[in-house]
Amino acid sequence: MISKTIIAVCYITLQTFVVNPGSQSKQFYDLFLQSKKVSKGQFKGFDVYELSDLLIYHGKGKKKRDLHIKHRDIDESLLFFHDTIADARIYHLKFFKSDVQGLPIVMMLDVESDTSLGQHIFRIKDKEVIYCGFINFAADDYNFSSLSLHVRIESVDERIILSFDTENIIDYSMKTLIDGSELRFEIVRGNIIRIQ
Repeated sequence: MISKTIIAVCYITLQTFVVNPGSQSKQFYDLFLQSKKVSKGQFKGFDVYELSDLLIYHGKGKKKRDLHIKHRDIDESLLFFHDTIADARIYHLKFFKSDVQGLPIVMMLDVESDTSLGQHIFRIKDKEVIYCGFINFAADDYNFSSLSLHVRIESVDERIILSFDTENIIDYSMKTLIDGSELRFEIVRGNIIRIQ
Protein backbone atom coordinates (compact mmCIF):
# COMPACT_ATOMS: atom_id res chain seq x y z
CA MET A 1 0.00 0.00 0.00
CA ILE A 2 1.26 3.48 -0.90
CA SER A 3 2.05 5.57 2.14
CA LYS A 4 0.49 8.98 2.72
CA THR A 5 3.97 10.53 2.65
CA ILE A 6 4.64 9.33 -0.91
CA ILE A 7 1.24 10.60 -2.04
CA ALA A 8 1.93 13.99 -0.43
CA VAL A 9 5.37 14.27 -2.10
CA CYS A 10 3.88 13.40 -5.51
CA TYR A 11 1.09 15.95 -5.04
CA ILE A 12 3.53 18.73 -4.05
CA THR A 13 5.80 17.90 -7.02
CA LEU A 14 2.84 18.02 -9.41
CA GLN A 15 1.65 21.35 -7.97
CA THR A 16 5.15 22.85 -8.32
CA PHE A 17 5.27 21.73 -11.96
CA VAL A 18 1.86 23.27 -12.71
CA VAL A 19 2.50 26.52 -10.83
CA ASN A 20 5.94 27.10 -12.44
CA PRO A 21 5.35 26.59 -16.15
CA GLY A 22 8.41 28.73 -16.99
CA SER A 23 10.62 25.81 -16.09
CA GLN A 24 8.92 23.58 -18.63
CA SER A 25 10.49 22.83 -21.97
CA LYS A 26 8.63 24.18 -25.00
CA GLN A 27 9.43 22.11 -28.09
CA PHE A 28 9.87 23.43 -31.63
CA TYR A 29 8.81 21.37 -34.62
CA ASP A 30 9.94 21.22 -38.23
CA LEU A 31 7.76 23.67 -40.13
CA PHE A 32 7.63 22.30 -43.66
CA LEU A 33 7.34 25.12 -46.19
CA GLN A 34 7.00 24.44 -49.90
CA SER A 35 8.90 26.90 -52.07
CA LYS A 36 7.65 28.38 -55.34
CA LYS A 37 9.77 29.42 -58.30
CA VAL A 38 9.72 33.17 -59.03
CA SER A 39 9.14 33.69 -62.76
CA LYS A 40 9.45 37.47 -63.10
CA GLY A 41 10.68 40.64 -61.43
CA GLN A 42 13.73 41.37 -59.29
CA PHE A 43 13.91 37.81 -57.93
CA LYS A 44 13.33 35.94 -61.19
CA GLY A 45 14.84 32.45 -60.88
CA PHE A 46 14.80 32.49 -57.07
CA ASP A 47 12.71 30.17 -54.91
CA VAL A 48 10.36 31.99 -52.55
CA TYR A 49 9.08 30.71 -49.19
CA GLU A 50 6.06 32.39 -47.63
CA LEU A 51 6.30 32.61 -43.85
CA SER A 52 3.34 34.57 -42.50
CA ASP A 53 4.03 38.18 -43.64
CA LEU A 54 7.60 37.41 -44.72
CA LEU A 55 8.87 36.44 -48.15
CA ILE A 56 12.13 34.50 -48.10
CA TYR A 57 13.91 34.47 -51.45
CA HIS A 58 16.57 31.79 -51.87
CA GLY A 59 18.78 32.10 -54.93
CA LYS A 60 19.36 29.34 -57.47
CA GLY A 61 22.10 28.81 -60.06
CA LYS A 62 24.71 31.59 -59.83
CA LYS A 63 22.71 33.22 -57.01
CA LYS A 64 22.46 30.05 -54.86
CA ARG A 65 24.53 31.67 -52.10
CA ASP A 66 22.07 34.59 -51.74
CA LEU A 67 19.19 34.88 -49.33
CA HIS A 68 16.83 37.90 -49.28
CA ILE A 69 14.08 38.33 -46.70
CA LYS A 70 11.39 40.96 -47.15
CA HIS A 71 8.12 41.86 -45.47
CA ARG A 72 5.18 41.29 -47.79
CA ASP A 73 3.83 44.86 -47.37
CA ILE A 74 7.08 46.83 -47.16
CA ASP A 75 9.38 47.33 -50.13
CA GLU A 76 12.61 47.08 -48.18
CA SER A 77 14.90 44.24 -47.30
CA LEU A 78 14.83 42.91 -43.73
CA LEU A 79 17.93 40.81 -44.40
CA PHE A 80 20.35 40.11 -47.21
CA PHE A 81 22.72 37.21 -46.66
CA HIS A 82 25.48 35.89 -48.93
CA ASP A 83 27.34 32.71 -48.02
CA THR A 84 31.12 32.78 -48.54
CA ILE A 85 32.14 29.16 -47.88
CA ALA A 86 34.26 28.30 -50.93
CA ASP A 87 33.50 24.55 -51.09
CA ALA A 88 29.72 24.92 -50.87
CA ARG A 89 27.62 23.80 -53.82
CA ILE A 90 24.20 23.01 -52.29
CA TYR A 91 22.00 24.92 -49.83
CA HIS A 92 18.87 23.73 -48.01
CA LEU A 93 16.54 25.80 -45.82
CA LYS A 94 14.68 24.40 -42.81
CA PHE A 95 12.32 26.23 -40.47
CA PHE A 96 11.46 25.39 -36.85
CA LYS A 97 8.53 26.84 -34.89
CA SER A 98 6.92 26.43 -31.49
CA ASP A 99 3.18 26.50 -30.81
CA VAL A 100 3.89 28.87 -27.91
CA GLN A 101 2.99 32.47 -28.74
CA GLY A 102 5.89 34.94 -28.73
CA LEU A 103 8.75 32.54 -29.46
CA PRO A 104 10.85 33.21 -32.56
CA ILE A 105 11.14 30.95 -35.59
CA VAL A 106 14.55 29.35 -36.09
CA MET A 107 15.78 29.03 -39.67
CA MET A 108 18.73 26.83 -40.58
CA LEU A 109 20.54 27.12 -43.91
CA ASP A 110 22.49 23.93 -44.49
CA VAL A 111 25.68 24.33 -46.52
CA GLU A 112 26.88 21.28 -48.45
CA SER A 113 29.44 20.09 -50.95
CA ASP A 114 29.47 16.28 -51.11
CA THR A 115 28.71 16.31 -47.39
CA SER A 116 27.26 18.85 -44.96
CA LEU A 117 29.78 21.56 -44.05
CA GLY A 118 27.61 23.14 -41.34
CA GLN A 119 24.59 25.37 -40.84
CA HIS A 120 23.92 29.09 -40.77
CA ILE A 121 21.42 29.94 -38.02
CA PHE A 122 18.84 32.73 -38.20
CA ARG A 123 16.29 33.98 -35.67
CA ILE A 124 12.97 35.36 -36.99
CA LYS A 125 10.51 37.21 -34.80
CA ASP A 126 7.78 39.49 -36.11
CA LYS A 127 9.50 41.84 -38.60
CA GLU A 128 12.98 41.20 -37.23
CA VAL A 129 15.34 38.73 -38.93
CA ILE A 130 18.75 38.26 -37.32
CA TYR A 131 21.70 36.22 -38.47
CA CYS A 132 23.09 34.41 -35.41
CA GLY A 133 26.12 32.62 -36.82
CA PHE A 134 27.53 29.45 -38.34
CA ILE A 135 28.00 26.09 -36.64
CA ASN A 136 30.73 24.06 -38.30
CA PHE A 137 29.41 20.58 -37.43
CA ALA A 138 27.82 17.59 -39.21
CA ALA A 139 26.36 14.25 -38.20
CA ASP A 140 28.75 11.29 -38.50
CA ASP A 141 26.14 8.96 -39.98
CA TYR A 142 28.12 7.60 -42.96
CA ASN A 143 26.70 10.43 -45.09
CA PHE A 144 28.02 13.33 -42.99
CA SER A 145 24.52 14.76 -43.11
CA SER A 146 23.14 18.06 -41.89
CA LEU A 147 22.55 18.53 -38.19
CA SER A 148 19.23 20.14 -39.16
CA LEU A 149 18.01 16.57 -39.75
CA HIS A 150 18.94 15.64 -36.17
CA VAL A 151 18.24 18.85 -34.26
CA ARG A 152 15.98 19.23 -31.22
CA ILE A 153 15.08 22.84 -30.50
CA GLU A 154 13.41 23.83 -27.26
CA SER A 155 12.78 26.92 -25.19
CA VAL A 156 13.74 26.45 -21.55
CA ASP A 157 13.27 29.39 -19.19
CA GLU A 158 13.17 31.73 -22.22
CA ARG A 159 16.46 30.36 -23.59
CA ILE A 160 16.43 28.71 -27.03
CA ILE A 161 18.55 25.57 -26.92
CA LEU A 162 19.70 23.33 -29.77
CA SER A 163 20.62 19.72 -29.03
CA PHE A 164 20.92 16.69 -31.30
CA ASP A 165 19.62 13.13 -31.46
CA THR A 166 22.63 11.54 -33.12
CA GLU A 167 25.47 9.78 -31.33
CA ASN A 168 28.49 11.05 -33.23
CA ILE A 169 29.07 14.54 -34.54
CA ILE A 170 32.01 15.88 -36.49
CA ASP A 171 33.51 19.14 -35.27
CA TYR A 172 35.17 20.42 -38.44
CA SER A 173 36.97 23.29 -36.69
CA MET A 174 38.81 20.86 -34.38
CA LYS A 175 38.75 17.93 -36.84
CA THR A 176 37.45 15.67 -34.07
CA LEU A 177 34.52 13.39 -33.42
CA ILE A 178 32.39 14.28 -30.39
CA ASP A 179 29.52 12.66 -28.53
CA GLY A 180 26.26 14.11 -29.86
CA SER A 181 24.68 14.11 -26.39
CA GLU A 182 27.32 16.59 -25.23
CA LEU A 183 26.84 19.15 -28.00
CA ARG A 184 24.42 21.99 -27.25
CA PHE A 185 24.03 25.54 -28.46
CA GLU A 186 22.04 28.52 -27.24
CA ILE A 187 20.59 30.94 -29.77
CA VAL A 188 20.76 34.46 -28.41
CA ARG A 189 19.95 37.66 -30.20
CA GLY A 190 22.59 37.95 -32.92
CA ASN A 191 24.76 35.06 -31.75
CA ILE A 192 24.90 31.31 -31.26
CA ILE A 193 26.90 30.06 -28.29
CA ARG A 194 28.14 26.56 -27.58
CA ILE A 195 27.16 25.53 -24.05
CA GLN A 196 28.15 22.56 -21.90
